[in-house]
Amino acid sequence: MKKFFSSLRVRIILVVILAALPALILTLYSGLDERQQAAINAQESMLRTARYAADQHEILIEDTRVLLLTMSHAFNLTEHELGNCGHVFSHLKDIHFPFYSSFYVADLEGNILCTMPTGDVPEDLATCTHYQNLIASEDFVISEYHICRNTGKGVISMGYPVWNVNNQKVGVINIGIDLALFNDFAANANLPEGSTLTVIDKTGVVLAHYPDPDAWVGKTLPENSIYQEITSQRSGTTEFTGEDGISRLHAFLPLSGTDDHVFIDVGTPKDVAYAEINRALVRNLIWIGVASILAVIAAWFLGNYLIMQSIEKLVDTTQEISNGNLNARTNMTYDRSEFGMLANSVDTMAVSLSQREQERDQAEATMQEYAADLERSNRDLMDFTNIASHDLQEPLRKIQSFSDILRIRHTQELSTEAQDYVKRIQSAASRMQNLVIALLDYSRISTKSQPIEKVNLTQIARKAAEDLDLAIEESQATLTIQPIPNISADPFQMQHLFLNLISNAIKFRQPNMPLEVNISGQIIQNGSPTNAHLNGTICEISVSDNGIGFDAKYSDRIFQPFERLHDPNQYDGTGMGLAICRKIVERHHGTITAQSTPGKGTTFIIHLPIQQPGD
Repeated sequence: MKKFFSSLRVRIILVVILAALPALILTLYSGLDERQQAAINAQESMLRTARYAADQHEILIEDTRVLLLTMSHAFNLTEHELGNCGHVFSHLKDIHFPFYSSFYVADLEGNILCTMPTGDVPEDLATCTHYQNLIASEDFVISEYHICRNTGKGVISMGYPVWNVNNQKVGVINIGIDLALFNDFAANANLPEGSTLTVIDKTGVVLAHYPDPDAWVGKTLPENSIYQEITSQRSGTTEFTGEDGISRLHAFLPLSGTDDHVFIDVGTPKDVAYAEINRALVRNLIWIGVASILAVIAAWFLGNYLIMQSIEKLVDTTQEISNGNLNARTNMTYDRSEFGMLANSVDTMAVSLSQREQERDQAEATMQEYAADLERSNRDLMDFTNIASHDLQEPLRKIQSFSDILRIRHTQELSTEAQDYVKRIQSAASRMQNLVIALLDYSRISTKSQPIEKVNLTQIARKAAEDLDLAIEESQATLTIQPIPNISADPFQMQHLFLNLISNAIKFRQPNMPLEVNISGQIIQNGSPTNAHLNGTICEISVSDNGIGFDAKYSDRIFQPFERLHDPNQYDGTGMGLAICRKIVERHHGTITAQSTPGKGTTFIIHLPIQQPGD
């Protein structure tokens, strides 16, 4: 997967796709926003429809009230006047009021005097609650919305007293309204497909339902249905999933004059309400998808022509350069475009690398010559070492031997002056021999060194002190050796280092003062700008004394070969001891410094790496 996305072509296509994402997100966001607005608009439209249906129902009730008032004065309750009333009622129903379910005129004893041939009249009128309320009232009486026991339909009854010419109530006239009028209203209201219109009472009984009234009218809705939302809110909108599994947007309100006991509800499926928005959203997404695909195709071909060809030339050239062909060039035009500038940089780099390669070859040739010269110098040094070890020491031994013979065998024959000359010859030969030995030691640090190994510096320092037991005892010196960390080093050279430093302290001690020499070591963290091998953990060794000391301005000079700060007649030596110490320390990639004050002693600080390079 990572390799796949490393391709520049794929990355260009990803950029194109990412560029299309804002349009996609904006389209989705707009679609969701339009869906919300569509839901609001649909619910407002349904609420207007429900309100309009309720208003039409209220108008019908008012028309019925006027009709009852008129008819109550048009009839006298005599057999002559009521002879044709049934046909009059049937005519009114058929022509003007198709939703009237019943007409009847009754006296005060529960006897029906006139009714429609097809009207729905209670079988036992005297026990009917609405009839009892009607004969007890002096004005209009409207029954509760209910299900007719004879027909199973949702109905409402309206009645008015009938008075004679003497202003005496002699009967009642009643009209029943079939709530199926709401079905007819819904059928003619051009409701969206799948919409419903329901009239329910406060107990959840369905009084009217569109569509399929036969399956719903008279049915009691469960409490977990839309009925619970309607009775709790009374008026408003909501979203609910019905028993048929369809999620609908609902708008509902109470019918006027029912004391919020009867409600009308209009529901529209969400899919229908969102249909146009969904189609527009899908259409927009398809266009975005088509445009994105075309953009990807264009990016593939145009990217190959405008970008990839130049990239491939640059890649091929850099690969040839990395393989050693410094004469490779891009052969591209150096224009002001990014690729032109990059091609110029690559070709300039190739020229520069070619020049550096030539310079490196020349430097290698020079280094080889230098290495050859250095090897010759080393051979000369080895030859000198052999000469110094044999050819120079042999004459010195003969001078010392013959001078010893003169001093021992011919002392009486020699004058006092001659004897003094012999002593001077012996002293000079001895100094010369010491110088040759010191030079040999100095040269052998590099040519005769032993392998590097893990050494215990504390034990090596004590062994060096044991070798100087006699000198320490004669000088009455006190030598203290504290624990020193272990490091990787040449054990023989480390012992030589401690021997020279302890001998130096004994040699340059103060007269009439007990000599004290202290050797200690510790691990420290350090970063050296002059020696990369001392960056990190190092061993710091301190060798201090209370000797005669020296001026601090000579702290570097004392490490030069044959360098002496004091009178050679007073302090013997060759001046090579500290030079050998520095060469031993530098051979171990370390440093040695001296801190001193005249009359107060000297401290030598040695820094050595814990591990030698390549160890």
